[in-house]
Amino acid sequence: MNYVDTNDLRRYLNLVAAGAERHARNQDVSAARRGDINSVMPGFLPSSWPKPVVANILDTTARDLAEVLARLPAIDCSSSSMSTDKAKKFSSKRTKIALYYVEHSRLKLQLYSGCDWFFSFAAMPIVVEPDFKANCPRFRVDDPRGSYWRTDFYGNVTEYCRTWQDTIDNLAAKFPEMAALIRNDGSAPDLFTRNTGPDGNTKLEVAQLFIEDRIVLFLPERQGLVLSQTKHRLGRPPVVIAERPKWDEHGRGQFDDVMWVWLARAKMAVYGLEAADKAVRAPLAVPDDVTQISFGADAIIRTNSPDKVRRVSIELPQSSLIESQVLDKEISDGSRVPAARRGDVSASVVTGRGVEALTAIYQTQIATAQDVVGDCLRRAIGMAFEMDELYFGEITKTVNGVASGAPYSVTYRPSKDIAGDYSVTVTYGMTAGMDPNRAIVFLLQLRADQAIDRDTMQRMLPFDVDVDDLQRRVDTEQMEDAMKQGIFALLANAPMMGQQGIDPMQTLQRAARIIKDRENGKPFHQAVLDAFTPEPQPELSAQEQMMQMLGGGAPGGMPGGPQQPGDNSALYGAGSAPDVSMILAGLTSGGNPNLQATVSRRLGA
Repeated sequence: MNYVDTNDLRRYLNLVAAGAERHARNQDVSAARRGDINSVMPGFLPSSWPKPVVANILDTTARDLAEVLARLPAIDCSSSSMSTDKAKKFSSKRTKIALYYVEHSRLKLQLYSGCDWFFSFAAMPIVVEPDFKANCPRFRVDDPRGSYWRTDFYGNVTEYCRTWQDTIDNLAAKFPEMAALIRNDGSAPDLFTRNTGPDGNTKLEVAQLFIEDRIVLFLPERQGLVLSQTKHRLGRPPVVIAERPKWDEHGRGQFDDVMWVWLARAKMAVYGLEAADKAVRAPLAVPDDVTQISFGADAIIRTNSPDKVRRVSIELPQSSLIESQVLDKEISDGSRVPAARRGDVSASVVTGRGVEALTAIYQTQIATAQDVVGDCLRRAIGMAFEMDELYFGEITKTVNGVASGAPYSVTYRPSKDIAGDYSVTVTYGMTAGMDPNRAIVFLLQLRADQAIDRDTMQRMLPFDVDVDDLQRRVDTEQMEDAMKQGIFALLANAPMMGQQGIDPMQTLQRAARIIKDRENGKPFHQAVLDAFTPEPQPELSAQEQMMQMLGGGAPGGMPGGPQQPGDNSALYGAGSAPDVSMILAGLTSGGNPNLQATVSRRLGA
């Protein structure tokens, strides 16, 4: 039997007391997002309409902000001293290791919830913990509701405590060696009697305390019964926290104040429904000669003054409609999300500049949040490097992942390939705060003005892409297109080649060979290379080489070889064998070779 240390219990109590106000605000916002208004303001809505009848702007806005912010930033471990190939390979390997941490932890999916908590509850804690099954660290995004922490002057976490509720049966199943102590509340004389104590569905508070040298999991409601205690080697709590910017010691979420405006808007909507309901069911006014009143769709009322039969008018005050519009504007102003973001644009034609002006404040807060979350991820990855080296330093392991859309596999040993270098750069680039469509247009404009190069533009794209592999594919595609255009031009000039005395059959045969190779699955460039590779020529004797140097392409003393009987190619112009050839060879006064040739051709019979 082990109970929590007195100092640790005191830390827990102090953290809970210091964060009580923030915890209460978070609980109110959580209830409002669930639509549980009675837990926030009991009796605020009538019993006939216990739930809001307007869209839950708090929930939809939080989800929209989280989906924009949750995009993973670019992670790079390049350092300033990247002058050698060895340094570049070292940096590239560390980058892939960091990307493996992110992928192994499924951090991309966790960020959707984490960024939602960041806007709603003003914080996003990330716990770095060792995974002894995979022999590497991993990230876990914690829920800030029920989390308490203390930081130093530099924002580093010195104490962190996470609390949650769990049933007695679940806890007893997770820790069977302590099941009797968990089930018994300590009031019975026999602590190990299973049938004593509260019901198994009763929930107990579980606290997990992170301090400089250990992690303690205990039950405050069982006299601080310790369920597990683990020592760690970092010398500080393995937690980093992205906190929303604050102007005092209390962190406030995006909807701490807007929540009350939205509740008022929900109440006004209920008033409007009640007014409409009463107007439909208003009393019926009839003249004095009506003695019997029938009800129903086909009812008949006999009277001499039918124009006086009507419902008593109950009109909805115009001030209530105006108040609803005012509250809508207050919600947009308070949440810093313009109506244009929700598609509420009161104009038939709106220019791009106008929409950009309407959503400028939205982009600003996204860019600010990206800076905060990016810094948190940078510190978390640096801590993961340190943990990997401390816990698994001498283990050689092979990890697989995807870097910028391309799969990779890397083998590393932390003590050698990390070697105390925990630096990493995490950035959202020059498109921070922009949605993907606007970011691409912005990059294209900079590229068109040559303000940035193509490589920079590709690295800033708002989606995963392997820049080096992408550029190789683009270059290959462009060269193949140029090669196709050259072959097309060659085939188009085949008739002209025939007119000049050049046999076009060889060109056509090469094109046909390319088509056949492509049908058999050979790459285009390889098919072209094979088709245009000349056939190997037989070795020439010394005399033949001399004749070729002097202008004779083949034995016989004439360029192109001796004319065969019946060969009338001279009649077809250039490219055929000449009738008379005068070749003069000699040396100049400087000893340089001098070759001159005079060719006379005769056309006709």
